[in-house]
Amino acid sequence: MNASAPEASPFAVPAFRWLFAAQLSALLGNGVGTLALALLVVALAPERPGEVLGVALAIKMLLYVGLAPLAPQVSLWASRFGSRKGWLVTLDLLRATTLLLMPWAVNELQIYLAIAVLSAGAALFTPVYQGLIPALISDEARYLRALSFSQMASSTMQLAAPVLAALLLLVLSFPVLFVLNALCFVVSALCVSRVRLPAHLARPTLPVRSFAAFRIYFRTPRLRAAAFAYIGVAVSSAMMIVNTAPYVTAVLEYSTALYPLAIAAGGGGTILAAALIPRWQGALRTVLVSGLALMAGAWLVAIHLPGPLWLLGLWFLIGFGLGLVQTPVGALIRRSARPADRDALFAANFSISHACWLLAYPLVGFGLAPLGWAGLFAIAAVLSTVAAAACWLTYPARDQRVLWHRHAAVEHDHEHAHDARHHPSPVAGNHQSHGLHVHDAIEHAHEFVIDEHHPYWPQPRTPA
Repeated sequence: MNASAPEASPFAVPAFRWLFAAQLSALLGNGVGTLALALLVVALAPERPGEVLGVALAIKMLLYVGLAPLAPQVSLWASRFGSRKGWLVTLDLLRATTLLLMPWAVNELQIYLAIAVLSAGAALFTPVYQGLIPALISDEARYLRALSFSQMASSTMQLAAPVLAALLLLVLSFPVLFVLNALCFVVSALCVSRVRLPAHLARPTLPVRSFAAFRIYFRTPRLRAAAFAYIGVAVSSAMMIVNTAPYVTAVLEYSTALYPLAIAAGGGGTILAAALIPRWQGALRTVLVSGLALMAGAWLVAIHLPGPLWLLGLWFLIGFGLGLVQTPVGALIRRSARPADRDALFAANFSISHACWLLAYPLVGFGLAPLGWAGLFAIAAVLSTVAAAACWLTYPARDQRVLWHRHAAVEHDHEHAHDARHHPSPVAGNHQSHGLHVHDAIEHAHEFVIDEHHPYWPQPRTPA
């Protein structure tokens, strides 16, 4: 199917329309709430706002990494008292309630507690939400377009929400921003509640355990390549987030007005890349490696060509590379897991990607003093290059979905029913016996994923 055909639009699926509306509302609220949080920290700790924000962000990332793998199991447990949709609505309302209480915070400990609750809610919500979309959209071309719209929405809201918050502050006090953020989560909950899930999706099936999900992830070549790719994504995005403002003021000696333009250039690049990916007819391996190579090249150029126009152009290219890498990862997960295991794989991906950011933020933050700008740009270029090379070598050149593989002969002792066709017995008819049972080795081909019956990825081969 042509990915650009109208019938391939994910918005033809009513459930996706409501889920997308919920995502938009939550993204808008997060953007407004981030600025409100920064202002609250300045009001409560004017002498050391950077330290308090640093601790808050560390709490956020640690909970993302630690709690996300548990999301499918927690969702399964919570759904015993309702439905998967009810669990997502509950998490939205929990976050809304926490935000309504934040204007009454009087010390740093209360800020840390609120951040912990909000981060835990996001870590438990996001993987389950991400796992629902490929279950609702079976067509791969349509699902890739859904990922494209999701990435474009995320990048657009990252640009628009702070601007909207700044405009609101002209007429409102910053505590009101927390109320608006809470209302956005309420709207998200209402949108999720309107989603009609098929009967088999209303309650999640038993997924693989958290550690088994990581085993599936790292034993699947295309997902192992995605994990390497996140190294380049994390260091490049962290560089843009943490060091754009000081680079503009300290090196280029421009006013801070150039800072939002640079961030907008990066976001614009990501949006364009996400929009183009559904039209891509080549292998996703090439998309990932191209994005990483583009980021590596941009960081090398940044070492030698400082200047405001170069900054905007290079940040656009880096953002374009980020969009090429991040957008198709959901499609790789969809290809690599049984439907029952998708939530667990999305949870593992969420944890792995945020672990990379957890390491990248202190690297780019504390690395400036000993390395300088040229050294820091070189580190970003080297890590992006290493990520590109590892991704290229790990991701199979021919990413076949159907693989020939061999199941070895299995010998075990168990109680089974003799059958005249498959288990001949001297006694006529079928009867129960206890004894040695041998399953002969078999060789066959089917769409291959790692699971309990296929614990390792087979070597590419054709049938004899």
